Amino acid sequence: MEEDLRARLEEMSTADLVAVLRSQNVEEWRPEVFPLVEAILSQRGVDVVALKPARAGLEETDYAPVESVASFSTALEANLCRMALEEAQIHAWLSTEYLADVAPHLGLAIGVDVLVRKDVADAAREVLASIKTGAAALPSEGEPCPKCQSEQTERLQATDRGATIGAGRLAGTPLPEHDWRWTCGTCGHEWE
Repeated sequence: MEEDLRARLEEMSTADLVAVLRSQNVEEWRPEVFPLVEAILSQRGVDVVALKPARAGLEETDYAPVESVASFSTALEANLCRMALEEAQIHAWLSTEYLADVAPHLGLAIGVDVLVRKDVADAAREVLASIKTGAAALPSEGEPCPKCQSEQTERLQATDRGATIGAGRLAGTPLPEHDWRWTCGTCGHEWE
């Protein structure tokens, strides 16, 4: 019987035998087929050892529990958080991301959770806390005062009232237009 099986397998093409070996489908093939296929492929000069990692890689999937480190009402906010964690070399996933896009009212009710592996959850929370407090922001370089050349300058946000009123007339509601101004701590000079 084994000789008949081997003869039938030897009639198959090398590509078909490689597919049989990679699939390891025990519903289609009896378990004694796979050692025969390996032997036939070895006789044909195929590196059977090189084929095994492709099969073994699927069996060795690493599953780890995940934990929610943040929740947002929109997928956009959750994706920004996920990208910040990815930038810090922490892999993150989103739950109910597409539900919030398709049904925004459910996104507001349920939220979009940012998930990380439990072993890095504390590190992820630290990254998010540093972003929230601004500690992760790049320090802004001061601009020297054009009047006295002092380095003790500060960048301030100022509202442009004329632009705000103009935007309000165009849009129907006043939209504040912000402008950045610099002020010198030494001589008090202000500039844009």
